[in-house]
Amino acid sequence: MPNELEKAYIAGFIDGEGCITFNKDKKRKQCSLYLEVAITHKTKEPLELLKSNYKGSLYFRKNRNYYDYQLRHQQAYKLLKDIFPYLIVKKKQAELSFKFAETMKFKGRRKIPLAIINKRLELKEMIQNLNSKMGFALT
Repeated sequence: MPNELEKAYIAGFIDGEGCITFNKDKKRKQCSLYLEVAITHKTKEPLELLKSNYKGSLYFRKNRNYYDYQLRHQQAYKLLKDIFPYLIVKKKQAELSFKFAETMKFKGRRKIPLAIINKRLELKEMIQNLNSKMGFALT
Protein backbone atom coordinates (compact mmCIF):
# COMPACT_ATOMS: atom_id res chain seq x y z
CA MET A 1 0.00 0.00 0.00
CA PRO A 2 1.50 3.34 -1.00
CA ASN A 3 2.02 6.03 1.63
CA GLU A 4 0.45 9.49 1.26
CA LEU A 5 3.50 10.96 -0.48
CA GLU A 6 3.48 8.14 -3.04
CA LYS A 7 -0.27 8.60 -3.57
CA ALA A 8 0.29 12.30 -4.26
CA TYR A 9 3.12 11.44 -6.69
CA ILE A 10 0.97 8.85 -8.47
CA ALA A 11 -1.91 11.36 -8.74
CA GLY A 12 0.41 13.94 -10.30
CA PHE A 13 1.79 11.34 -12.68
CA ILE A 14 -1.71 10.31 -13.77
CA ASP A 15 -2.81 13.95 -14.02
CA GLY A 16 0.07 14.60 -16.41
CA GLU A 17 0.57 11.33 -18.26
CA GLY A 18 -2.46 9.14 -17.65
CA CYS A 19 -5.82 8.45 -19.21
CA ILE A 20 -8.97 7.46 -17.34
CA THR A 21 -11.66 6.00 -19.59
CA PHE A 22 -14.33 3.34 -20.08
CA ASN A 23 -13.68 0.74 -22.77
CA LYS A 24 -15.99 -1.78 -24.37
CA ASP A 25 -15.38 -5.47 -23.80
CA LYS A 26 -15.36 -6.67 -27.40
CA LYS A 27 -15.89 -10.31 -26.38
CA ARG A 28 -19.40 -9.65 -25.06
CA LYS A 29 -22.51 -8.94 -27.10
CA GLN A 30 -24.29 -6.86 -24.50
CA CYS A 31 -23.12 -3.34 -23.58
CA SER A 32 -20.20 -4.35 -21.40
CA LEU A 33 -17.94 -1.48 -20.45
CA TYR A 34 -15.04 -1.47 -18.01
CA LEU A 35 -13.01 1.20 -16.25
CA GLU A 36 -9.40 1.58 -17.35
CA VAL A 37 -6.48 3.73 -16.24
CA ALA A 38 -3.71 3.71 -18.85
CA ILE A 39 -0.32 5.37 -19.09
CA THR A 40 2.24 5.36 -21.89
CA HIS A 41 5.71 6.48 -20.88
CA LYS A 42 9.37 6.12 -21.83
CA THR A 43 10.51 5.57 -18.23
CA LYS A 44 9.74 2.27 -16.53
CA GLU A 45 10.27 3.20 -12.84
CA PRO A 46 7.08 5.24 -12.20
CA LEU A 47 5.03 2.54 -13.90
CA GLU A 48 6.67 -0.13 -11.74
CA LEU A 49 5.60 1.85 -8.65
CA LEU A 50 2.02 1.63 -9.90
CA LYS A 51 2.30 -2.06 -10.75
CA SER A 52 3.84 -2.97 -7.39
CA ASN A 53 1.02 -1.23 -5.50
CA TYR A 54 -2.01 -1.85 -7.72
CA LYS A 55 -1.08 -4.74 -10.03
CA GLY A 56 -2.16 -4.21 -13.64
CA SER A 57 -0.24 -4.93 -16.83
CA LEU A 58 3.07 -3.41 -17.88
CA TYR A 59 4.38 -3.94 -21.42
CA PHE A 60 7.38 -2.67 -23.32
CA ARG A 61 6.64 -1.72 -26.93
CA LYS A 62 9.94 -2.35 -28.69
CA ASN A 63 8.81 -0.94 -32.02
CA ARG A 64 8.06 2.44 -30.40
CA ASN A 65 10.49 2.32 -27.47
CA TYR A 66 7.98 3.02 -24.66
CA TYR A 67 6.09 1.28 -21.87
CA ASP A 68 2.34 0.75 -21.61
CA TYR A 69 0.69 0.35 -18.22
CA GLN A 70 -2.97 -0.67 -17.96
CA LEU A 71 -5.12 -1.09 -14.89
CA ARG A 72 -8.72 -2.23 -15.19
CA HIS A 73 -11.92 -2.92 -13.29
CA GLN A 74 -11.79 -2.97 -9.47
CA GLN A 75 -8.04 -2.36 -9.36
CA ALA A 76 -8.46 0.87 -11.35
CA TYR A 77 -11.31 1.89 -9.05
CA LYS A 78 -9.15 1.26 -5.96
CA LEU A 79 -6.29 3.32 -7.42
CA LEU A 80 -8.60 6.25 -8.18
CA LYS A 81 -10.16 6.10 -4.70
CA ASP A 82 -6.67 6.16 -3.13
CA ILE A 83 -5.36 9.12 -5.14
CA PHE A 84 -8.61 11.09 -5.50
CA PRO A 85 -7.76 13.75 -2.88
CA TYR A 86 -4.57 14.58 -4.81
CA LEU A 87 -5.97 14.66 -8.37
CA ILE A 88 -6.36 18.05 -10.02
CA VAL A 89 -6.56 17.66 -13.80
CA LYS A 90 -8.32 14.27 -13.90
CA LYS A 91 -10.58 14.78 -10.88
CA LYS A 92 -13.78 14.95 -13.00
CA GLN A 93 -12.87 11.73 -14.81
CA ALA A 94 -12.35 10.03 -11.45
CA GLU A 95 -15.76 11.28 -10.25
CA LEU A 96 -17.38 9.81 -13.37
CA SER A 97 -15.54 6.56 -12.66
CA PHE A 98 -17.11 6.41 -9.22
CA LYS A 99 -20.57 6.94 -10.73
CA PHE A 100 -19.79 4.22 -13.26
CA ALA A 101 -18.81 1.84 -10.44
CA GLU A 102 -22.25 2.35 -8.88
CA THR A 103 -23.80 0.75 -11.99
CA MET A 104 -21.68 -2.37 -11.63
CA LYS A 105 -23.91 -3.98 -9.01
CA PHE A 106 -25.73 -5.48 -11.99
CA LYS A 107 -22.57 -7.22 -13.19
CA GLY A 108 -22.93 -10.93 -13.73
CA ARG A 109 -26.66 -10.89 -14.39
CA ARG A 110 -27.78 -12.22 -17.71
CA LYS A 111 -29.67 -9.13 -18.73
CA ILE A 112 -28.58 -5.68 -17.60
CA PRO A 113 -31.55 -3.30 -17.31
CA LEU A 114 -31.81 -0.82 -20.18
CA ALA A 115 -31.67 2.14 -17.78
CA ILE A 116 -28.27 0.90 -16.49
CA ILE A 117 -26.96 0.39 -20.02
CA ASN A 118 -28.05 3.92 -20.94
CA LYS A 119 -26.42 5.35 -17.78
CA ARG A 120 -23.13 3.59 -18.61
CA LEU A 121 -23.21 4.89 -22.19
CA GLU A 122 -23.97 8.40 -20.95
CA LEU A 123 -21.00 8.25 -18.56
CA LYS A 124 -18.77 6.92 -21.36
CA GLU A 125 -19.75 9.86 -23.55
CA MET A 126 -19.12 12.32 -20.71
CA ILE A 127 -15.64 10.95 -19.99
CA GLN A 128 -14.80 10.95 -23.71
CA ASN A 129 -15.83 14.60 -23.92
CA LEU A 130 -13.62 15.48 -20.95
CA ASN A 131 -10.68 13.56 -22.41
CA SER A 132 -11.10 15.12 -25.87
CA LYS A 133 -11.00 18.60 -24.31
CA MET A 134 -7.63 17.65 -22.84
CA GLY A 135 -6.24 16.73 -26.23
CA PHE A 136 -6.66 12.94 -26.11
CA ALA A 137 -8.02 11.18 -29.15
CA LEU A 138 -9.97 8.33 -27.59
CA THR A 139 -12.57 6.04 -29.08
